[in-house]
Amino acid sequence: MEDEEISEVGSMGLNVFVTILFVAFFSGAILFLKHSGLDFLKALCG
Repeated sequence: MEDEEISEVGSMGLNVFVTILFVAFFSGAILFLKHSGLDFLKALCG
């Protein structure tokens, strides 16, 4: 019974970790694309 609880908490922690990692990567990618997009537009217009 104890082992099941431990593995359950472990997988929950893993899910939270993966979710945080995904969100951080996703927002970082958006910021990067936004920044690159602005530079690209400036290059086109300038």
